[in-house]
Amino acid sequence: MKYSHVFLGLGSNIGDRKIFLQRAIEELCRSSKVKQLNASSIYETEPLYNPDQGYFFNMIVEIETDFEPLKLLHYSKEIELKIGKEFNVPKNSPRKIDIDIEFFHYKMINTKDLTIPHPLL
Repeated sequence: MKYSHVFLGLGSNIGDRKIFLQRAIEELCRSSKVKQLNASSIYETEPLYNPDQGYFFNMIVEIETDFEPLKLLHYSKEIELKIGKEFNVPKNSPRKIDIDIEFFHYKMINTKDLTIPHPLL
């Protein structure tokens, strides 16, 4: 198994934000293809693009994964859906969970579905 070093950004601004962040980490690590290495503290931040919503809890999670980048993206989206993120809402709407791939090893990707490093980093 060849692991890649990855940093994920997690955010939540609805309901029990801390629980949603913890649940996202637990769900990510359910896969044998993901191993958590570290996690940052949780930081409360103002919403940037839609100020008419609650503050976010944000954190960074460092993992090793055997997923390829697009597979990790799809796996992350499945977890967001499982936790209750709504996808049929306007961009930057309030959400229970958001999982972004910030860095993926030494890869640079720029496709319609995925940009690494994350463009808003």
